[in-house]
Amino acid sequence: MTFQILLNAIATDLDYVSDHSRLLIRALEWDEKRRDDSFLLRGSDLQEAEYWLQQAKEPKPVELQVNYIRKSRAAEDAYQRLLQAGQKAKRRVQTGSLILGVTLCCAIATALMTFRALEQLQAAKLATQLERESGATLEQFSFDQIGALFTAVQSGKSLQSLVQDGRSIADYPTTSPLFTLQTLLENIYEQNRIQASESNVSSARFNPDGTEIVTADDRGLAKVWSHAGQLLAELKGHQGQILDATFSPEGTTIATAGRDGTARLWTRSGKLQATFKGHRGLVESVTFSPDGKRLATASQDGTIRIWTLSGQSIATINAHPGGAKSVRFSPNGQQIVSVGVDRLGRLWSLTGQEMSQLKGHQGGVSEVRFSPDGQTIATASDDGTARLWDLKGKPLAVFKGHMGGVYGLSFSPDGQRVATSGRDSTIRVWNLAGNQLLQFRAKLWLNSVSFSRDGKQLVTAGGDGRVRIWNLAKRRITQFQDSQEWIWSLNFSPDGNILATAGTDGVVRIWQRSGKKIAQWKAQQQSIWSVRFSPDGTKILTAGSGTAQLWSITGQRLTTLGKSSDRASFSPDGTMIATAAGNTVSLWSITGEQTASFTVDQGQIWGVEFSPDGENLAIVGDSGTFHLWNRSGQRLAQFKGHQDIVFKVAFSPDGRSILTAGKDGTARVWNLSGQQQMILRGHEGQVFDARFSPSGQEIATAGEDGTVRLWTATGQQVTRIKDYQGEVWNVAFNPQHPQIAIAGQDGEIQVMPFERTNLAQLIDRGCEWLQEYLQYNVDVSDRTLCPQQTP
Repeated sequence: MTFQILLNAIATDLDYVSDHSRLLIRALEWDEKRRDDSFLLRGSDLQEAEYWLQQAKEPKPVELQVNYIRKSRAAEDAYQRLLQAGQKAKRRVQTGSLILGVTLCCAIATALMTFRALEQLQAAKLATQLERESGATLEQFSFDQIGALFTAVQSGKSLQSLVQDGRSIADYPTTSPLFTLQTLLENIYEQNRIQASESNVSSARFNPDGTEIVTADDRGLAKVWSHAGQLLAELKGHQGQILDATFSPEGTTIATAGRDGTARLWTRSGKLQATFKGHRGLVESVTFSPDGKRLATASQDGTIRIWTLSGQSIATINAHPGGAKSVRFSPNGQQIVSVGVDRLGRLWSLTGQEMSQLKGHQGGVSEVRFSPDGQTIATASDDGTARLWDLKGKPLAVFKGHMGGVYGLSFSPDGQRVATSGRDSTIRVWNLAGNQLLQFRAKLWLNSVSFSRDGKQLVTAGGDGRVRIWNLAKRRITQFQDSQEWIWSLNFSPDGNILATAGTDGVVRIWQRSGKKIAQWKAQQQSIWSVRFSPDGTKILTAGSGTAQLWSITGQRLTTLGKSSDRASFSPDGTMIATAAGNTVSLWSITGEQTASFTVDQGQIWGVEFSPDGENLAIVGDSGTFHLWNRSGQRLAQFKGHQDIVFKVAFSPDGRSILTAGKDGTARVWNLSGQQQMILRGHEGQVFDARFSPSGQEIATAGEDGTVRLWTATGQQVTRIKDYQGEVWNVAFNPQHPQIAIAGQDGEIQVMPFERTNLAQLIDRGCEWLQEYLQYNVDVSDRTLCPQQTP
């Protein structure tokens, strides 16, 4: 009999593996056919695939399979809505025809009925079209942010035309355009785009006040543009490609460097003032001294030269055999640094004495910058890295992440961040420790990146001839670093003014929501899994790989609860505490006296929460099935649906619903009897946290895929926030202010506005963001999309 069981298990797993292969082949075929809807699953095939997807077996589904099945479900649902609308319309037309045949007196009523049926059919068709467009727009956003936003606003306006009767979001024929629009607005950085050339653009830089941009292109033109994209001047004279262009420190003149072996000095209006001749190869780089009285150039001939503004060469340095790629003055003007194809950076005095070498790159070095304080140097290389050095050549940090050569490099004005761009079409922003903070993508390679003087914007230039302006400040997100450790728990105080965080380093940190740290203490030697404020906000409760402990808000230990606890929570009135260790739950008075204890039959406990009335406890853990208990340990209800570990549990503010988050990639909403009311699907991986908003009208989830998602209380996904560099373990609503906070794998905390979804407001926000783009960009197909934003 045991042998037969084994055979059955093997057969079952073989069926699973067979389905895995079959679905992978179908998904690959769909992907190869440019994701044509005709290759999607339908009917019983789709139902079987969804059942297969829910099984927690090896090998796990790949992302393409998950996307294929989810897209199939979306298409099937859209088809069914369309079919139902068509059938309904057909019945109404038939009914109308019958009535018309019986009596002419009902002709008007029949016509209205028929018209209404056809109108519903057209609305269903448009809703289906909008759903398909929304999926394509989200894919477009990964490489074309502002173009995708333009399309999303168009779809939002189409949806608006269908819901002018004031219906609630729950009654919308589709919420996909609303979800797409809000997701894009929460994740967008690209503010404007300028078609600077029909070919490659070598560089783009702001003038000192950030109102203008100078570009250099392969067709021998440098151009001056307004921030909005209006062409102000052309600088004509170079014979061939211009490789670099930059404003003087006061912004009144422009220097260019070209393939014709010259550098040139121009007025902003395009009048040539001086030509710098002497190099025996193309000039790769040009830069002004900080006082604006000298120029330095780097050339393919291996030399760097220093010039007066009249064109006189005052120093020539044989710097890099094989070619010099970039040169920069130090902020005090007393030194210069250069890099070249010899894989080295070199620091020089103005007379040409070498002061240090920067050794470490495994490929040619393409760009170099001094930090604003002049104490460090950053370099970018064909080896796919950027590096940070001190002035003696000691390496301080390596910036790894680009998939190909790094071409562009810039320090933020405060010297705390470095931006890079490269062959892989990405722009990345880093802190000085080499940790990536942001990443966004263009369509082709990016030759240059530069911060504005206020540090709020970046400008890039690339192979598609476009200059892009990226806004780092308008998205209203406050970011601050907890540590380099994972943050396991995050919660707001009851008044919403401070945050508590804790994680793998065993340290509790207390923050103002502005990001200022106001207290921290070492609570235990290992991880803290849970940190909570008391309902009156005067105490902190911690639990983790040790004991549960009660603290003052400043870190004074008040009480230790038992010998071991992994999770802990306060009762709503603050008079009791529940702790969990293994499969045992204990109840305590606030003074540390144990009042009850009971075991549960669901394995390791991951979460324990009091109901809003304080009478019951929801307890979740290793088993996908969990239970509702009273405080005496009597089981009240069973909740069965999750396929694996349930990480988090929360009651709705009115106590009528329970929300859970699980390893199976879903969040679920239940009534108190154990009946499943909704499944929230969308995360690509485990869901670690799920919370109700203070009103109970919204739900936030956080997951392994690095996203936070916002949902209506009826289950429509309205926002996906993809801004975190790693897994997101926590999401918390501010109980008093319209904010959410998130934290997770990389130790960073983000606090951002939380706004209830309103289609009209989202369209207005989209139009406001598109304001400059709509004025001059040649890509715009409809400048009347946002009449109030178009001059």
